[in-house]
Amino acid sequence: MSGANKYVVKFDREPPVKAFWSLTMYSASDKMLVENPISRFKVGTDTKGLVKASDGSITIPIQSDRTSGDSAPNWLPAPKGDFYVILRMYQPSDDILNGKYQLPQLRKVN
Repeated sequence: MSGANKYVVKFDREPPVKAFWSLTMYSASDKMLVENPISRFKVGTDTKGLVKASDGSITIPIQSDRTSGDSAPNWLPAPKGDFYVILRMYQPSDDILNGKYQLPQLRKVN
C-alpha cells in the first residue's frame, strides 16, 4: 500500500479474543514501525479513546494526513511511502479459528 492513498479497515465488531488484538503499521522499505506526529504505531484493544459506532463496529482510517470525522480518534498514521499493516489476534476464540468471525478487509477510499 502507499501513503499517497487513503484506506479504511472496518471491523463489524471487536475481534473475539481472550487476550488482545492490534493492527500495526510498518514501513515497507525497512520493516520498522512508522514514526508519526501522534506516536501511534498500532490501534487495538488498548488504544485509549478508541471509538465504536452505535452498532459496535470500529472504523480505522489509515492515511498519511490527519483525518477528521467520527472515526478520527481511531486514525492509524501511515508514512508518505509504501507500508503494510498486520492484524494480530492473541488467544483467538473458536469463532476466529473456524472462520465464523469475518476478518475485516482493508479497502482504498480515494
